Amino acid sequence: PVNLQNLDITQASNARINDTGNLNMTNALVTNLLDINAAGPVSVSGSASTLNVSTSTGGIQNGTAALTVTGVTTLDAGNSDINLAAANDFNLLEITAAQDVTVNDINAIDLQNINTRDFNLTTGGNITQATGTVMSSARAASMDAGTADIILGENNLFTALALNANTATVVNNQALVLNDSTLGDSLNLTTQNGDLSINRIQAANTVSVTTDGALLNLNGNADNIIANSATLQAASGIGNGSQINVRVTSLQALNTNSGDITITNAGGNITLDNIVNTATDTGNFNFISSNDVIINQIVLDKTLDQAFFNNGTGTVNMFSANGSFLGVGDADINNPDITATNLRLIGVKGTLGTIQRPMVLDISGKVELLMRASLNPTYAPPAPLPGDIQDDSIFRFISIDTLSAVNGVQLTEVENIRDINPAIFTDIHHFLVDANPVMLPKDQRFDDGYTLEEDD
Repeated sequence: PVNLQNLDITQASNARINDTGNLNMTNALVTNLLDINAAGPVSVSGSASTLNVSTSTGGIQNGTAALTVTGVTTLDAGNSDINLAAANDFNLLEITAAQDVTVNDINAIDLQNINTRDFNLTTGGNITQATGTVMSSARAASMDAGTADIILGENNLFTALALNANTATVVNNQALVLNDSTLGDSLNLTTQNGDLSINRIQAANTVSVTTDGALLNLNGNADNIIANSATLQAASGIGNGSQINVRVTSLQALNTNSGDITITNAGGNITLDNIVNTATDTGNFNFISSNDVIINQIVLDKTLDQAFFNNGTGTVNMFSANGSFLGVGDADINNPDITATNLRLIGVKGTLGTIQRPMVLDISGKVELLMRASLNPTYAPPAPLPGDIQDDSIFRFISIDTLSAVNGVQLTEVENIRDINPAIFTDIHHFLVDANPVMLPKDQRFDDGYTLEEDD
């Protein structure tokens, strides 16, 4: 061992240095292996094919310039920090031990085993992970690939993680806090053996997050997910305790074992592509939106306790401040829009379905509707008992099939009976204010240009 303190290597094929103190290497030009072992802090600049740096105390940092390593870089700072913030160019990077780590790389990087407390990485290219390796960050990690991609597909051990990239794919093997993250395109994140707690995720295209625990909100009433579409999967509830706040146009949500799905959409119209909650303890779906809610499929357990809206189970609770609840495609009795034990829909400025496309419901318990106008939906048999259906909508209409059977003529929907102009509507025989048709007075029914009253 030597105590060099300051050293330059102008040219060497291989260099091995064992220093008893601190080492400051301002420039090292090594063709193959540069191996440094020091008792104190190490500052290093230069180039090599393979770089190994180990220090007992004091940490590892850049010298007066950057590092360029074409092969594997292995760093061991023990209980000290690593600060390589210069314009470095690593190829494969492994960190066996360190506390707080900052690494800057001007190109792509392939990560090997990483074991740190904090890990902050910024690159000018893709961030990838070698097969069979594990990245472990005991406190927090941050990865910034700019407009490139992040692919970390092994069973990693992040505690908290923030991402900035075009697309990002992450697999984690313990509970995770996902801090504010921005994606130019998409995010696909899976965490196992624990809950997933999210702050704010923004992506131009899709966000897909999966956990075998609960999906939790850490951002209060602010947005959790801003994207074109989102897919949320959990086993122990989505938004339990505090709703998941989204701004998306398309949403899928799956919960399997326990808990509710509770989501608020602060964006525009939204399509609920596939909402499934198979939990058998509560198993509810609670949803709030400001505009139209277009329902492709909502499926909850139909066999749960029918306690209605008082810690009820298997209940769809949906509220729209300004929109309607609408179906997708043609109505199909064999493919209900909503399947659940209980149903409550509130939207005093919108409609439930349309005259042309009534909603198809498969409800075993109770139904409560409070809409501006509700087209009595089609119920899959066995339908709820009449006493279990409470429709307090301002306007209530029966379905198109029933109206056609009553009238035998084309149906025209109007918002108010005063909208009927005798100069335009010359063959009106019925209007509906409830489930039963009502014959108009003779002075409001026309035949050959004369009212029936005038004919008499």
